[in-house]
Amino acid sequence: MKTITKTLLFFAGCLLLLGIGFYGGMNYTPPGAPEVDAATLEAQIADCSDLTTSKLTYTGFVSYEEGTIPLINKKAFSMKYVAEARAGVDLSKAKVTLSEGTITVKLPKAETQVIAIDPNSLEFFDEQRALFNWQDRTDSATALEAAEADVETKIDQTALIEEANKQAHKVIEELLAPFTEEPYSYTLVVE
Repeated sequence: MKTITKTLLFFAGCLLLLGIGFYGGMNYTPPGAPEVDAATLEAQIADCSDLTTSKLTYTGFVSYEEGTIPLINKKAFSMKYVAEARAGVDLSKAKVTLSEGTITVKLPKAETQVIAIDPNSLEFFDEQRALFNWQDRTDSATALEAAEADVETKIDQTALIEEANKQAHKVIEELLAPFTEEPYSYTLVVE
């Protein structure tokens, strides 16, 4: 009977030690794991700076005309062009808070970053020259300005910005995904 009691106490002690070890292991952070704080996360996100998260390629057609009298001073042409519009988020303005197991990232709204005409894509059609109003380099510059004005009115910047906002959320979720797993197990909220 004494032997059975000692054996039971031995196994009970082993189970108690195993339970304590298991409980302690659940709350254990490996010594090589870095500390998580809002300032560090915010700095890492800000390092990405201007993040382009949405891009649109647009092919447009614009007509240019100057002068009033055909063949004398009226010149005209039509031009096909390819433009690229990009929208994204300035991550240096992102704000990170850390509280009670939750990482909250507030992203700034996406903005149109650039709308650019590819000068190598220009194709001219229906060129009409005039005797007293020759085409010169300023006509090409004027054509580019007309193309830029045209593309700004034709592309749907609202949809481009909405897509950029969605993609920025996905990028931040992927970037901070390791903090939602062991040993950290934070809940991530991106606003």
